Amino acid sequence: MDVTCTLFETAIGTGAIAWTPRGVVGTFLPDADPKSARAWLKRFPRGVEAAEPPAEVVRAIEDIRALLRWSSTP
Repeated sequence: MDVTCTLFETAIGTGAIAWTPRGVVGTFLPDADPKSARAWLKRFPRGVEAAEPPAEVVRAIEDIRALLRWSSTP
């Protein structure tokens, strides 16, 4: 299975998402330590890191960011 991954920044830290041509196969909720997100990517040893995810994955990332902005507001 071809897995592609990317890291992304949020209001609370660095997250990660992995996908195949069939859809998202995993997410790592953001952590203050970016090393945690990078370590999570090792779950997909043959995964390729993408500089620019497809539109569907970008929407998922934006949804995660929006939820975290909302939940971190006092």
